[in-house]
Amino acid sequence: MPIDHPVDDDLIEVGTLTRREVSQVVVAYSFDLRSNELETTLVANPNAGREHIFKAYRIEGDPLDPVSLREQEKVIAAQKVK
Repeated sequence: MPIDHPVDDDLIEVGTLTRREVSQVVVAYSFDLRSNELETTLVANPNAGREHIFKAYRIEGDPLDPVSLREQEKVIAAQKVK
């Protein structure tokens, strides 16, 4: 939930997540059926670098393991393995 969003008393906070907006965003896709290639069109993100903070919650009785985001490098490395 966004950090300032009210939550019910039966929710237990298990993490704080911060998302930072990227420098470019996808605005269009182009797919060539002959070559089976997908191209993206990127433009500068006017909100680049802006941070959005969220709180992660679980319901009472669920495991209280902390919630976190994976580091960008680990996500990219995992995608290359596939």
